[in-house]
Amino acid sequence: MLTHFRFFTILAFHVFLQEKVDLAVIEVGIGGTYDCTNIIRKPWVCGISSLGIDHTQILGDTIEKIAWHKGGIFKPGVPAFTVKQPEDAMVKLRSRAKEMSCPLWVCPELDDYQKDCGPFCLGLAGQHQHSNASLALQLSHTWLQRRCLPDKSFPFTSVDNTGVLQMTAFKPSPIIVKGPCEESLL
Repeated sequence: MLTHFRFFTILAFHVFLQEKVDLAVIEVGIGGTYDCTNIIRKPWVCGISSLGIDHTQILGDTIEKIAWHKGGIFKPGVPAFTVKQPEDAMVKLRSRAKEMSCPLWVCPELDDYQKDCGPFCLGLAGQHQHSNASLALQLSHTWLQRRCLPDKSFPFTSVDNTGVLQMTAFKPSPIIVKGPCEESLL
């Protein structure tokens, strides 16, 4: 049965291909292993944010079972990052990474980055936002290194945090429609 999420996932991939999108950040819907987004064979990089006990009918009722499913996004030879997880979850993620021949790193705390612009002050509340910001930095750095500078290796030791300092709560951007129906919508 085609669910709404599966339909919109297929539609998104179709639009990405039609529009020749350079880069798409794909977030899994529920899990990893059996998620409908898990059809990309060779992503640039994979990331796992904080795990929690959710979607238990599909993912399982323990953090270890959930970690096993989430680790299903790992691909052979593709770098992967995770934020700090409970130890039982980390054991399972490391095991899945090894099983998939996938290098796995744990993101540093946001405060551990060397800052060239002064102290880090993330404008979003909650420790999970700091973890997400660190994960985003690692994922974007890895993509840049693999896609744009494949012959060069540069250490990730400092951060220009100008954009991060200005970040506040999420505000959706306006929808911009381009194409044959553009005139009828405007």
